[in-house]
Amino acid sequence: MRIAYITHYFPPMGRAAATNTYRILKGLSDRGHELAVFCPETRVHAAQSGIRGIGQSYPFKVHYSLPMSRPLTIAIPHLFNGLKLIRYQYDLLITQFHLFHLASFIGLLLRIAKGKPWIVKVHDMIPDPALSSGISKIGFVNSCCEISARACYGIFVKALGKRSDKVLVLTRELKNLLLKHGFPPEKVAAIPHGVDTKLFSPSIPNSSSANKKTILYIGSMEPEDGLTSLVKAFALLNQEKELRLMLIGDGHMRSQIIELVKNLDLEQKVTFHRYIPHELIPEFIKGAYITVGPLCLSPINYYTIPTKILEYFACGKPVVSSPVSKDILMDESTCLVVREVTPESIAEKFSVLIEDERLAAEMGRNARRMIVERFDWERVIDRIEKEIGDLESHRFN
Repeated sequence: MRIAYITHYFPPMGRAAATNTYRILKGLSDRGHELAVFCPETRVHAAQSGIRGIGQSYPFKVHYSLPMSRPLTIAIPHLFNGLKLIRYQYDLLITQFHLFHLASFIGLLLRIAKGKPWIVKVHDMIPDPALSSGISKIGFVNSCCEISARACYGIFVKALGKRSDKVLVLTRELKNLLLKHGFPPEKVAAIPHGVDTKLFSPSIPNSSSANKKTILYIGSMEPEDGLTSLVKAFALLNQEKELRLMLIGDGHMRSQIIELVKNLDLEQKVTFHRYIPHELIPEFIKGAYITVGPLCLSPINYYTIPTKILEYFACGKPVVSSPVSKDILMDESTCLVVREVTPESIAEKFSVLIEDERLAAEMGRNARRMIVERFDWERVIDRIEKEIGDLESHRFN
């Protein structure tokens, strides 16, 4: 089948959304589908790639827009790619949906213009933008972002999503939300993102890589991520001589977190890294003793499965996290859930795992088993391909 895929996030962008999109596309390509990807290219992407035509190394066609500043990529590249797709021959259109770009809005226009089957792949839709912690209400630009998020969410649940042939969401919670908005049950499928269980795998037994009992956090450093509470929790445990904290990521809170580490006299025990190539992430996870998910009681977390938790679990590591989707959350079996996000409650969860290495190891084994059985990319692609096949049968027969 010839599939056109409009996405906002794609390599070399170093985000989980870009990595997950690539894995879906590669998985479908490996199954014999003919893929063509249409995505923006920022000036940062162009600098990272070194040369134009970076898509030539992929097993499918990649059409990048002209390099432009990041704010302009919200709409202009998708309009440009939509015009190209009017003349492009394809059997199925898939568009990535997110509140802060217009890829799926272009999909609606193409649906009207060409009448081809159309699937919306919801990457990370915030169910309630008014309550989301990802948007600060301070400043004119942030206020505009909040208004835009509310508008995009409203348009999606009332019109845009319902005009598609199928909507793929990440969790059962998000599927149930759409059903409450009147989506037919047969139109919505809950299919999570996956993880490469060969790349992300447990370390060799009896390895000394985790002997220092490193606590590892990977992800953004924004106010909603709870890193202030994480650092303060680590300070409460500082009597543990071999304990280390490693923070990998970037964001608006990075400088404040570094300053907090200095003020708490933890500079010798806390390590910061900015961008780490995705293929190197498994080694950092394998070297950790405890891994940390989102530490914020947020409506966002309830509807999502953070990629980092899948990768932690695949490497057989116990996780300390605030509540996320019940599709992945298994309190006391694979992780310890922080239901009251304070430094004291986080430190208490850490202490349980530090004092009971047998429990930590058992949680890691349970986590690895669950990932292999339910979240391996091969199983996820099987489910996506089944939805495509069911849609093809419905539309053409």
